Amino acid sequence: MKKLVTLLLFFLTACGTSRDQRQSDLTPKEPSYTSQREHPPKRIIVIKRPRPKLNYRAIQNQLGMKRPKNQLGLRESKFNVCDVVKDNEGLECENLYFGVLHAQILCRATDGTTESMSHNELRPVARKNIHWTLGDTSGKLQTDAQGFGSFLSVYKDSQKGNSISLKKGKYALRLGTGNFKRKIVVPKYWCR
Repeated sequence: MKKLVTLLLFFLTACGTSRDQRQSDLTPKEPSYTSQREHPPKRIIVIKRPRPKLNYRAIQNQLGMKRPKNQLGLRESKFNVCDVVKDNEGLECENLYFGVLHAQILCRATDGTTESMSHNELRPVARKNIHWTLGDTSGKLQTDAQGFGSFLSVYKDSQKGNSISLKKGKYALRLGTGNFKRKIVVPKYWCR
């Protein structure tokens, strides 16, 4: 009986409080500014300027990073945007990295894992579009008749020691940037 009375009192008290009063307890209150010296806090709006379109070939030449395609691997150089862009008025002069990667992609005669193979068993992944991802940048490279391909990229932080993803259709491969200093050998279905 005591439980019933307690429960009844609880419901009567809850119902006796108006909905507006319960709602006002939940709504945040606006701060009051009592003197003329106190003003509401100012909002800071940050406007990020878009990165300008950069001429990658011009940057490559200016930084002296042109090299033969058979010099495999990732080479990068730090640069300031305002130093390499001629019309740099209004640009954010930030330091970025410019990367050049040369790779040779070959496919082996087998699909499965192989311990050893001869050079005669390798074929170039010739004239194929390969999608690559390095950090937060990505693009496509096209291999030539010998399986050589390269890309130029600009990124915020050095990517040395990170990995690069290569994708051809439904096939994907992820390698550390150091692995590109030698020929990349993939299963034969990459050549199809």
